[in-house]
Formats: sequence, C-alpha cells, structure tokens
Amino acid sequence: MLTIKDLHAYYGQIEALKGIDISVQEGKIVCLIGSNGAGKTTLLNAISRMIHTEGSIKWNDTELTTMSPQKVAKFGIMHVPSGRHVFPGLSVRDNLELGTVSWRGAFGRGKYDEDIEKVFELFPRLKERENQLAWSMSGGEQQMLAVGRAMMGRPKILLLDEPSMGLAPVVVNELFEKIVEINKTGMTILLVEQNAKIALKNSDYAYVIEQGSYHSEVIDMLSNNLAVVDEPSGKGSGNEVDMEQILNWNPDVILFAPGSIYATVGEDAAWQGVTAIQNGAYYEVPIGPYNWMGFPPSVQRLLGMLWMAKVLYPDAADYDLYTEAANYFQLFYHCDLTQEQYDALVANSLPQLDAAA
Repeated sequence: MLTIKDLHAYYGQIEALKGIDISVQEGKIVCLIGSNGAGKTTLLNAISRMIHTEGSIKWNDTELTTMSPQKVAKFGIMHVPSGRHVFPGLSVRDNLELGTVSWRGAFGRGKYDEDIEKVFELFPRLKERENQLAWSMSGGEQQMLAVGRAMMGRPKILLLDEPSMGLAPVVVNELFEKIVEINKTGMTILLVEQNAKIALKNSDYAYVIEQGSYHSEVIDMLSNNLAVVDEPSGKGSGNEVDMEQILNWNPDVILFAPGSIYATVGEDAAWQGVTAIQNGAYYEVPIGPYNWMGFPPSVQRLLGMLWMAKVLYPDAADYDLYTEAANYFQLFYHCDLTQEQYDALVANSLPQLDAAA
C-alpha cells in the first residue's frame, strides 16, 4: 500500500503542496481530482522523487523519500507523465525496451521477451506498429505506448497523469478499458485526471485536492482581474467564448494563441469596442521552435513565463528578454539565437518599444 502523510512539496523556495495525506490500497484504482493548479501533478512528481519534499511517502514499510528518482523507478514506481513523452525518433519496440532500463540496467542484463509480449497482447495496435517511429503515431497510440513502456518496468504501482489529455472520446473510452484491464491483473494505479466523470466511474475511490496549493493561491490572487469562463475545459484545447462575453469582460490585455485571429482583430469592427484593442495591448504568444505557452507544457514554458511577465508586469520584469532567450536556446538547443531571429520570434508578442530593445 502507498501511504502519504503530511506531505509538503517545494519548487525551490515555493511550497506547492501543504500537508497532503492519502493512502492507495494495493490492487485498487485511486484517482486524484481537483481544479487546475491544485497540485495533482505535483503530488505524482513528489512520489517519483522529482521534487523536494518533506513528510512521508511509503510503499508498505519502505520509505521512498530517501531514494533518488532512479532508485524509485527500480523499486517499481512507474510514472506516466502528462503529454505522453515518448521518444519520437525511436520505434515502438525501442521505446518499450527503454522501459526495462530500471531493472535491467544500462547494459541490458535480463530477458524481457515475456514482458513485451504482454504489452503487445494488451495493446495489439502496438504490435501492428512495432517498427513504426513514435512520432508518426496518433495521440491515442502514443498514450498506449507510454503506458506500455511503464509496464515494461515491472511496476508495483502505476502513476498515470492525465491519460485522456487531448484524446477523442472514443479513444479515451478504449484507453480506460485497458487501464481497468491492467488493474484486474492486480496492478495498483494512482490516476490524475481532469475528466472526473470517467475517472470516478473506473476508480475504486478518489481524493479531491482542494485549493490551498501555491498554484491555487496564485490563481486566487489573480481572479479579480482574470477573465474566467464558467465551465473551463480540461482538455487543453481552450474554451469557446462569444463576442458578447468578450465585450462584457472588456479586458485591458489579450494574449492570442499562435495562428489564431491575432492578425485580423485590429481591423475587425466587432473588436473596436474592446479596451485592449483600442490601446494596442494585444499580443500573440511566441512560437519557436514550439509554442511558448503550449499545452501540455513543454520545455518552452520557461520562456513563456518570462515573456508573459514582461508583457503583464514590465516594471517588475527588469531583465532583458533577448538575453534570457539567447541563453535558453544555447542551453537547450545548443544554438545561437541572433537578434534578428529573436525580433522575428517576438514581432507580434511584445509592446513595440520592448521588442526593439
């Protein structure tokens, strides 16, 4: 059984979880539900030892907080993160084989033929695409691959973070059928899911993480000034609002997704009554090489946060965004970002004075 007591989790000096207590009985499916930013993903990261924590995380009598992430994986705690994160340039079989590293070691000691056949039996589509590169597969197939890769690690418990994210309803239903099938073999599953209806339907019991995390406190502080839809989507695809609602909000600043209607609103008569449009305070999220504020969050999100602070709080963001972006590109992509390239990236994304600075 997984037992968590008085767990506090931190990102640097920021406390992201405050005194969480849950238990996950062996052989059960347990789901965590709650609002965006409540700390559900943070809790899974804490169990996997990806972030600093205080408190106790035990599997039966074994304390996990003293272990490294590598030892936790070797122990049998297998984490399937949101967004799938398969290796796009590797084949299905190669991705699955990498799932055995936790127990086989870097030099591949031990046989896994039976393990991979069990995965193919569970997900026949993966068998059909055994030699296909992961990038060329559908989102549902990639999610199956991510779960299958975790199964190759011979887990004691599966941590599944938003497995339905970005998938069509028919694929979600198929995926949850497989999750239940895995559970029937005796596998313990801790599930984070925004689709509360299907999660609760397929779980033995659930925990609700309410407000109180650092993320939620930030949302609360912003809520007096932030436009909020009545029924936010949990799919990462945004929420549709009509022009009447936008005029009612009358925002001071609007951030448009890349490739949306940014280019047309300045000339569209319907938008001319909006304060942000009148004042030219509307911007397009930068994209290069990926969406800086894309969902699920990518490595680009760090740049996205720096950019957003520069747009919304320019007096407080007293750094040079080009310098930050150039350092970032050198660190993550090992390439030099020129001033000309940067200017093209943020051409529609910053007040003109800042973009040229």
